[in-house]
Amino acid sequence: MKICYISPGRGTHIRRLTEWFAKRGHDIYLITDSDISIKDVRIYNLTQSNSDIEGIRYAIDEIKPDILHLQTLLYPSYLSLFLSFKPTVVTPWNGDVLWDAETSPAHKMMVRFILKNADLITCNSREMVNTCILLGADPNRTYLIQDGADLRYFHPRIEVEDLRRDLSLNGYKIVLSTRSLGENYNIDIIIKSIPLVLKKVPHVKFIFIWEQEDTGYKCRLNKLIQELHVEDNILFVGSIKDYRTVAKYYVLSDVFISISSYDSKPTSLLEAMACGTPPIVGDIPAVREWIEDKRNGYIVHPRDPYKLSQATIRLLNSSSIGKKFTKENLDLAKKADFSKNMEGMERLYLSLSNPSPKPHKVPKSTFYYLYGLYWDLEDDLKKAAYYYRKAIQTKPNLSEAHYLLGVSYRKQGRIRQAIYEGEKAAGLDEGISEYFSFLGTVYDKMGRVGESTKFFKRALSIDPKNIEATYYLKAYKIMGLVNYINNGYVNFGPNEVYLVPKILVEKGFFNEAFKEIEDIINSFFYEPEDFYFEFGILLLNENLIKGAAETFKRLISINQNHIKAHFNLGVCLENLGLFKDAIKSFQKVIEFEPDNALAHYNLGSCFEKEGRLKEAEREFSQVISLTKGLLSGAYYHLGIIKHEKELFKKCLKINPTHKMAKRFLEVNEGNT
Repeated sequence: MKICYISPGRGTHIRRLTEWFAKRGHDIYLITDSDISIKDVRIYNLTQSNSDIEGIRYAIDEIKPDILHLQTLLYPSYLSLFLSFKPTVVTPWNGDVLWDAETSPAHKMMVRFILKNADLITCNSREMVNTCILLGADPNRTYLIQDGADLRYFHPRIEVEDLRRDLSLNGYKIVLSTRSLGENYNIDIIIKSIPLVLKKVPHVKFIFIWEQEDTGYKCRLNKLIQELHVEDNILFVGSIKDYRTVAKYYVLSDVFISISSYDSKPTSLLEAMACGTPPIVGDIPAVREWIEDKRNGYIVHPRDPYKLSQATIRLLNSSSIGKKFTKENLDLAKKADFSKNMEGMERLYLSLSNPSPKPHKVPKSTFYYLYGLYWDLEDDLKKAAYYYRKAIQTKPNLSEAHYLLGVSYRKQGRIRQAIYEGEKAAGLDEGISEYFSFLGTVYDKMGRVGESTKFFKRALSIDPKNIEATYYLKAYKIMGLVNYINNGYVNFGPNEVYLVPKILVEKGFFNEAFKEIEDIINSFFYEPEDFYFEFGILLLNENLIKGAAETFKRLISINQNHIKAHFNLGVCLENLGLFKDAIKSFQKVIEFEPDNALAHYNLGSCFEKEGRLKEAEREFSQVISLTKGLLSGAYYHLGIIKHEKELFKKCLKINPTHKMAKRFLEVNEGNT
């Protein structure tokens, strides 16, 4: 068979897939966006074409494949919209359908269109299968294909002493991560867990291998490593193309970590299982299809470095737990053997094989709609709206075009037109949850909360997992409780996650606020420490001092060594007049950071307010020593305590606008 794949060229997934089918004797072609080379595979690189649309059409015309197979629905695979080729096989990746909160309306509608029109859909997890069906895939054409570890290469019998010697790892325990360096994979959380692990297991090395990297994210990781002083316990290996070498790293390691926030079935997990490496994984549905907590691995919150560190320590210190996990996983990994699953894929290909496959004729309305989608995905709002209107002129009952045109109008602030198009779409197809949640957001923007509530409830009746509708309704519920509607405009989005807990704090419902925060953290996989700290700072800046104090206390209950939480708790307590408690907080900061000038300054201020002047004098003198006399306020406070005009003059020398120092000198002119 002639099999043509469309896929990003980066990573090992498409390489091992095409190599396997080429070795089976099929003619394999790959249309991609990268300048790569794969043995026995003909590559068409779209970056060498003047137009990616024309480039993909030219490639298909020249190849004349028997099967067209899209790997992921991201670029360049979504260009298949302009081919309308039959038969087409689609394999969505996790980012295509599982990262709902991060995808645009155009992306969602593109996914729906491709899934609905596919001749065959293959998924690597049951969660993915169910999500695709919810998005319009035909259940009778949607299959579970577990493209797991290639057991020819990944097994526990590999000799690794040469690798241990070459890397100078004798005497070290090894923790391995093979996930890409990007936000979703939470490599920063692994790094934040390292100091906690080292306290209990000092001789450990964390090894990182990856296929892809976000350069900015990698820079932040390097900065974090330096701040935590864990450089000597980390080995960045980078990308390894050879499967046999990657397998050696698995067998070498005592623990494998994969804690992505969103995922389908991670092949790396199955490779680790096949090699007998005990896993620690993030708590997401697709991973729970393979790992049961404490039975064959540990499951932790993807953004919790403390829980991760505790699981790592348990595995490093207990060989019996690791052996138990290994025994379970070696049997499980056989179910996802790559070769056996690819044989199943081959049978599906043969069932679709058509003696004369060819593009089928596309209605003009669909042609216009697809061009609208293309320009929408390219962020050209003007061109997208033009083609959506053309599609509607040709086929007035095309609900998808009405919906996306409405989204376009909303972005332009044309609210009444947005409502018209949204209501038209919902009237034409009452089974699409996004149509109703879209209408909810538009009515919310107009301040018509009653109508928006109706549409959000309708959206949830169709899809109970509609995140947008869920959070608007939750916000309305709380705002109704406290009789506060924020001008009728919630403006849902990632920057508004603090809205509901903030409203609860304003009314003194602290326990309810923290319960809401836990729900948000678990839903969106925020790192608990970061979320509580940022929320506490937000409350402090808005003068919600009691709420801020309770938030920092909650953070300290999670991590007793969080220096910034102790400092800001001290600031809150000082503002509340609880000077004795504030003193304890600032003293805690100084235990961790003896040279923290601001902590000494605030501690001195609290001592002064408590009438403990000798202790206050000591702290302000320490501030002057630490800052080389550059903090004017320390001189002012010492002047107040010691009644010395020279100290006020030093204060004014550093800061000539210091009003209180000026006033003191004016009032006491002539006094000694």
